[in-house]
Amino acid sequence: MELRDGNKFLNPYKSAEMYKKQSEEFEKYNVNNFAFRSSGKYIYSDYGSNFISRTEMKNIFSENFKGAFYNPNSYMWKNTSLIFDIDLDSSGYVMENYSVPFLEIVLKNNIDFFSGPLNINGDLKTQLLKIIEYSVYPSFTVTAENSVKLMETNSEWLFSSEYDVWKDKIKESYEFVNNALKYVTDSFITGHKIIGEKQTEVTYSDGIKIIINYSDKKYKYGDNIVEPFNYIVIKGENS
Repeated sequence: MELRDGNKFLNPYKSAEMYKKQSEEFEKYNVNNFAFRSSGKYIYSDYGSNFISRTEMKNIFSENFKGAFYNPNSYMWKNTSLIFDIDLDSSGYVMENYSVPFLEIVLKNNIDFFSGPLNINGDLKTQLLKIIEYSVYPSFTVTAENSVKLMETNSEWLFSSEYDVWKDKIKESYEFVNNALKYVTDSFITGHKIIGEKQTEVTYSDGIKIIINYSDKKYKYGDNIVEPFNYIVIKGENS
């Protein structure tokens, strides 16, 4: 199957065969963990000489691939150790008033999940707040050298990635997120409310609440003030 950008999907049986062969080669170097960008995310019919239906393709992937996946479909969850690039918004296919972290509520403490690379996002502060709201680990994709060297390659989408440029911002971002999520690492999300035009309240199983303010104005929550583009953590009786 050929895509609009000229790339092609392999026959699923061929993909499974290549994965098995290459994993055996990598074992020689004690490499046992793999991340799959498209296997488990895309499902399609193969109209080649031997027709393969979408259902058959789903079964091939779920029976042969295990490891980390980039935003996989639910039939791959049982084989998934980590999820990269998890959605932080709705698909946009349906008119909706708000997005809620349904997927993260279902998967939290069952599978660890990470955001897409934050160094290619134009609004880092908002994305960090969204990561806190959705209880997602932040991620960055970095390179040792200037990303200009990636021009006209399959990685040219990585337009800002040099580690020396990003290292301070990565540390700041980690601390900003960790100061909220370190309290709820082992907890489940039990409630999610839109409490204002640009404010949300996330409640966890240990009673902790995180109030997120996406506004450029201060927000009053009970006796607490949430600064613009910031959050507060309110500990519960069991925390």
